[in-house]
Amino acid sequence: MTPSGAEVDVLMASDFRFPGGTTASVVEETLAQGRAGYRTGLLHMPSPIQRAAVPFAPRIRRLVESGEADLVLSQRPRAKTLVIRHPSVLSVPPEELPRVTAEKVVIVVNQVPTDPRARTPYYDVAACHAAAWQMTGVEPVWAPIGPQ
Repeated sequence: MTPSGAEVDVLMASDFRFPGGTTASVVEETLAQGRAGYRTGLLHMPSPIQRAAVPFAPRIRRLVESGEADLVLSQRPRAKTLVIRHPSVLSVPPEELPRVTAEKVVIVVNQVPTDPRARTPYYDVAACHAAAWQMTGVEPVWAPIGPQ
């Protein structure tokens, strides 16, 4: 865990309870960043599409326990780059968003905002964009991982 106000090179913000692709991507990117000499912090942001009673994914727990990543508990973390993975974590932000100091902010879009099979949208693009800006004061760049 990073001390209050500690700085990391890359801060990965996501819901670390996701069991599949989101977590796999966070783990692989964190390991690659470590091999390249970058320090990675993990900032848990609950997603409303995930059940509340689910614990962190085992792969995330192993990353923290092994020291490959730091679990960031500070309400004012600092990072060169903030990577927000899964926009739904911004759709219903906590009452008090952490105030992240970052030079760059990237929102990795690995979930479409709407799906015809779902009853309600997963997230609102404009609201998520505004929440990321409110968190950082930096204009976020959206990075979709697929054509949709």
